[in-house]
Amino acid sequence: MAFDPDPQLRAELDNAVNILLPQIAGLQHLVMVSSLPADLIAQLNSAATSRSHRLDLIQAVLQALDAVGFYYGVLIADGYPTLTPVPLLPAVSNELTAELAVLEAAVGVFRPDPPVEIGLDLSNLTTVPQAVPIKPGP
Repeated sequence: MAFDPDPQLRAELDNAVNILLPQIAGLQHLVMVSSLPADLIAQLNSAATSRSHRLDLIQAVLQALDAVGFYYGVLIADGYPTLTPVPLLPAVSNELTAELAVLEAAVGVFRPDPPVEIGLDLSNLTTVPQAVPIKPGP
């Protein structure tokens, strides 16, 4: 079986699907009863629509779990987490070493700015009296 990123979540969602499907079918069947008042039919349609929306969201999450499992398997087949070292010809190695020396020399030109210090003196704090609200007149 393929990798499942969250079997507990999948089981919970599968259970929700098994609850929603008959509810949606039952609500849709009740709408077909012609003797029901229009307001009740509207409520039944609303309930069926909201449950169908929930079902769509659950199915989207289940598809996303399937995709994670599939691509994780592809990633493992690709050799994850190991990366194969890149073979380097001696001439290329020498060129890269020379480039590195040039870059290090260029970086050496810069000096970091010293950190800025901010002083704050809290020893002379004063309080400002609070304004008293004015009550409206008669």
